[in-house]
Amino acid sequence: MVNSKGLARGSRGPRGAYRRKPQVARGEKRGRGRPKGSRNVLTRVISDRGRYGGDARPKPTRQNGKTRQLSCCEPSAKTRLLTREHLDGRTVAARHFDQLAANICADLGGKDQLSAIELTLVEAYAGAGTILNDLNTRLLLGEKVDLEKHSQTISAMVRIATRLGTKRRAKDVTPNLQTYLRMREHAEAEES
Repeated sequence: MVNSKGLARGSRGPRGAYRRKPQVARGEKRGRGRPKGSRNVLTRVISDRGRYGGDARPKPTRQNGKTRQLSCCEPSAKTRLLTREHLDGRTVAARHFDQLAANICADLGGKDQLSAIELTLVEAYAGAGTILNDLNTRLLLGEKVDLEKHSQTISAMVRIATRLGTKRRAKDVTPNLQTYLRMREHAEAEES
């Protein structure tokens, strides 16, 4: 039995005072070897249930071969990011995005001529262009459009375009020396 101060009746410490009964959830054991008066994560969670709602007991995780208790605020699941491979690409927005990205890559000399950073910027520009296309269509239909979002999208597109460049780049189609010599030998062999 516990009194109003949370002390167990009949349980006396070495000096004769009442000891605090540990606040442990049902079925859980209190850990051993902690200094007197320290609170583990589990008792902290039990006292924080009102703050976090429901059964806020964190699940233990394994890190470097050791089991570590998560606090209430740490996410217990991994964050899963979506990629283009998760989409089927049949929506109008996806087709607009793909067409715009392909056109920009062609203007910049082909996808094989672009660096990874440039490809990411092309996708960012295509995404902003798709959003701008949606906003402009809504504007033409007479719907209310958030002008701040509209102007921010245009501003982002301008910044990306200045990084990528607005001029077309010629695709390098000149063969290397080995290819040129092979083509010349092949042409000479056909003439003979």
